[in-house]
Amino acid sequence: MLGAKAFQTGVNHMRDKDSSSELPSSEDLKSENRNLRTLLAQTRVKLEQRVKDLDDLEEAGQLVNSSFDLERILFHLIYFPLKMTDAEVGSIMLLEEGRLVTRISWSLEDKIIRSIKIKKSGLSICDEALLTQQLLMYSNPREHPDLECKEGDHTIESVLCIPLLTRDRAVGILNIVNSKRIDEIDEFAKRIIKAVAGFAAVAIDNALLHNESLVKQKYEQELQLGRDIQLGLLPQKPPQIPGLDIATKYSATKEVGGDYFDLLTDSGLLHVIVADVSSKGVPAALVMTATRAILRGNISRESSPKNIITRSNQLVCSDINRDTDMFVTLFYGCLDLKKRKLHYTNAGHCYPLIFRKDLREPMRLKAGGLFLGILDDAEYEEETVDLLDGDLLFFYTDGVVESLSPQGDLFGEFRLCEYIREHLEESSKNLIDGLFKELVAFSGDLEQYDDIAMVAIRLIA
Repeated sequence: MLGAKAFQTGVNHMRDKDSSSELPSSEDLKSENRNLRTLLAQTRVKLEQRVKDLDDLEEAGQLVNSSFDLERILFHLIYFPLKMTDAEVGSIMLLEEGRLVTRISWSLEDKIIRSIKIKKSGLSICDEALLTQQLLMYSNPREHPDLECKEGDHTIESVLCIPLLTRDRAVGILNIVNSKRIDEIDEFAKRIIKAVAGFAAVAIDNALLHNESLVKQKYEQELQLGRDIQLGLLPQKPPQIPGLDIATKYSATKEVGGDYFDLLTDSGLLHVIVADVSSKGVPAALVMTATRAILRGNISRESSPKNIITRSNQLVCSDINRDTDMFVTLFYGCLDLKKRKLHYTNAGHCYPLIFRKDLREPMRLKAGGLFLGILDDAEYEEETVDLLDGDLLFFYTDGVVESLSPQGDLFGEFRLCEYIREHLEESSKNLIDGLFKELVAFSGDLEQYDDIAMVAIRLIA
């Protein structure tokens, strides 16, 4: 009986409890269902937007990485973030020579984005993003306590600055202004935008490197063309003159340069010119080309080496800009084949050498004066040397004696004279070819530092 009574008491208690709890009304259930449907709809829209953002991210990655065309990359880079954020205007700035330069703009004036300043640093918001390499985002920047905006500028409702980073190095900034979704940009959306910016940064860096490579390639092609033209101005082979054994050698470095030699024949005369411009590269090549034309013109008008060099110096001085500090060292000699005499003037050039069998030391052709292109009123001397059968005349540029060994030693005039003295009985061609091999062996693995020009003339009976 006790057990039955207790069971009945429990049942009655449950009935009392159930009767005290109010069941939800039908209106409450309908309201809750509406709220759930709204939440589900919002979640679906948000998910669809994220799927769309991911699709845009994939498309942006494919587009910006499928081309080295910088303008095309910049267009897609500005298009996709504006589309993803439903923004009105934007721009891309690239870092050029230490400062941000706007390379593409979608209706965003440069002065507007730069008018937004970070109060603490005093930098514009784009420069701050570049410096910190952090994404900066502000809604209603005019009211933000950390920002200072241009007074009276009411066109900016939101701003987003994203650094374009590649290998921890910023190549530029993506600016997005007046996004209609600024309040919806959560951490996920930021990651998507950063990913697009990351794709673009790599693509921009690759495009810039590609463009630099093309510019370098074009420059090298132009240099090679200039070098070919310059080599074409040199004698292609020594003149064949009875009583003379002539050989030449020219070895250029990779770039065009200022070394030059010439051999001209005229009515029993052989004109010998060896010259070098103090500088290197294209400027030196241009000066040397002008000097060549000036000398040839004066040789046809004058007969005296002194007068030829004096007039040439005046014209070279007028051609060379004094701010460049360039000048020309030059030797000019006129060999009279019948009289066996050499008339010459040396304008600061390496002393040509005359080797004679019965002389231990070579004769050095020193008479002359100052380099060409320094003073337009410089005065020059000329000298005449009587030559004998068997004499060897050796002309060269400083690339010969200034050849370096791996230990830093110069080849020098002493080694030059010793080599020529030891091989004096050889033909001019064999002597010069052997000397060049000696220079290469002396320098070892070092690259040729300077152009080398050599002319050897032996008088034979």
